[in-house]
Amino acid sequence: MMHGFALIMGSVFGHSWAVNILKQCQKLVTVTKGSHKLRHWLRTEMDSLKLSDPVLYKGPTWLVVAATTRFSSTYNCMLSVLRLQQAFNNMLQKHEVELTGSKATAGQTAAVKIIKSKVFGEILTS
Repeated sequence: MMHGFALIMGSVFGHSWAVNILKQCQKLVTVTKGSHKLRHWLRTEMDSLKLSDPVLYKGPTWLVVAATTRFSSTYNCMLSVLRLQQAFNNMLQKHEVELTGSKATAGQTAAVKIIKSKVFGEILTS
């Protein structure tokens, strides 16, 4: 079964649009995990949306980093971003001034661009 899954994922990631979506997911995960502010704000939004309740929310409840040699981690990375999309949007809505202001880091600015981008919408409809 995993061999079939790997073949399908390999075929999908032969397309440039799929590679772009994965790169954007991976960058968003990396930037968020590397920033104390972003992690705190995202966790706060997860709590308000009750996304961290293990009874109500099954599967990866936090951001998953994709390993380039493991297609299942690639799937989990994209799934974790998808599941937290509302939390990301709420976080951006509440903290956009801090994330785009003069004291914002390059990573925070990149995260804002990804959350606002067409790619983020493509993740949801793919």
